[in-house]
Amino acid sequence: MNQDEIFRMAREAGVTKPAEPDAWDIFQFNYETLERFAAIVAAYEREECAKLCEDEIERIRPLYSVTAENCTKVIRARGKE
Repeated sequence: MNQDEIFRMAREAGVTKPAEPDAWDIFQFNYETLERFAAIVAAYEREECAKLCEDEIERIRPLYSVTAENCTKVIRARGKE
């Protein structure tokens, strides 16, 4: 996850833009915004983990790919708890 992705997620969560255009080191969160930001980051990370499993499906023999597919499904399902 790079800085641009973090800023995109922060904006998506509703983080208040700093008064200074380049002052992203000053964040303004309230509790609800912080919860949304955490949920967005968690969803992003789950998807990245699931993509790693999908890459493994392509790499490993078909016999073992069922395990990687199951891993992908379990990771993505965690966001629906």
